Amino acid sequence: MKILVVEDDLEINELLGEYLALENIQPLSAITGQDGIRLAQTQHPDAIILDLMLPDIDGFEVAHTLTTARATFDIPIVILSCMNQTADREKGFDSGARHYMNKPFLPDDLLTTLRAAIEWRKSLPSRSPSGRLTLGTPESAPGTTLCSLGIFLHDLTTDLFTHTKLPDDLIAQRRAAVETLHAWVERWNREHAADRGGKTRIILDYRIPAPSAATPPDSMEWTLTEAAGPGILTDAFFKTPAPTSTEKILGWGASMLGKSTPSDSLLPPPQPWLDLLPKFGGTTYQRDSKSRTVRRIKATHDRH
Repeated sequence: MKILVVEDDLEINELLGEYLALENIQPLSAITGQDGIRLAQTQHPDAIILDLMLPDIDGFEVAHTLTTARATFDIPIVILSCMNQTADREKGFDSGARHYMNKPFLPDDLLTTLRAAIEWRKSLPSRSPSGRLTLGTPESAPGTTLCSLGIFLHDLTTDLFTHTKLPDDLIAQRRAAVETLHAWVERWNREHAADRGGKTRIILDYRIPAPSAATPPDSMEWTLTEAAGPGILTDAFFKTPAPTSTEKILGWGASMLGKSTPSDSLLPPPQPWLDLLPKFGGTTYQRDSKSRTVRRIKATHDRH
């Protein structure tokens, strides 16, 4: 077993190496972020212990680079840092870290965390490639939603690399689409929660089905459900036409709604939504007014 230690403090780096050697674990050592990336790519360790304050690039960039590339996505990262603010932890998870520990630390705690990280890696082939994220949860403690977003994005990226052959750029596009939707929900809640009687909550589900005669390879199913509202999905997908209305929808305006009204008498979604939906993958969408659900369906044969 090999563990890569990316730590610019030579004394701490050596100490961590000694702890690992006592457990019959081979330590690999890097003192810069770029060296850490290079060793991860060439040595493919079982896990990485990563400091955040490095002399060239910070640990956040190292984690993001490694967890969003097919060659290194499955190497679990344990951040070990004296940066212990909530915002630091949120950024760490958003960058792709699987665990976050603070200095000073107990060696036994670090070893326990490393074992958990390695078990996660071993579970990837058998993991059900699906996930759920609730955006805009009003009862969340400060920072909870964003931390959940970071873990969700890491799970999503990992599932796509494990269960599809999509190239890195298309996987990055799926990830970016979720981040965009998260920002839209936050924006809607800031601008409309007071006059709509509360914040909107959107449940985002995804699933990667096994390839079959009816399901092309690299397919992904997405479902958006408005769990609390009426809110952002109601505004974007479940408006009925009003011939004299000049009401703006999510700030983008009725002039951007498209050319025709579908047979169910619902307005087409605004252009930004039409631009966003393909980034989730697929060729079309379904919407159900009764359940306030939007599904991205008929996934395409993405390029390889």
